[in-house]
Amino acid sequence: MDKGIPAKREDERVENRQRLAVGVRGVVQGVGFRPFVYRLAQEEGLAGFIGNDTDGVTIEVEGEPERAQAFVRPQPVQEEARLADY
Repeated sequence: MDKGIPAKREDERVENRQRLAVGVRGVVQGVGFRPFVYRLAQEEGLAGFIGNDTDGVTIEVEGEPERAQAFVRPQPVQEEARLADY
């Protein structure tokens, strides 16, 4: 069900961390969304989890406040994504 995002490295400091949650609605099964989010979180040095339910996906990330906030900030829809909506 949940795809865990790796915990912090042992050499990372625990202070000055923030945990945020965001929900994503829509069709996300079978399109590689969870592995995509997992890879992005790893690249940003964030921990957390991602799971889906009947409403969509819930993502929780934890890490440096600036990185966590940037991760959950809404992003503009790319033209390719708009074209996929029939």
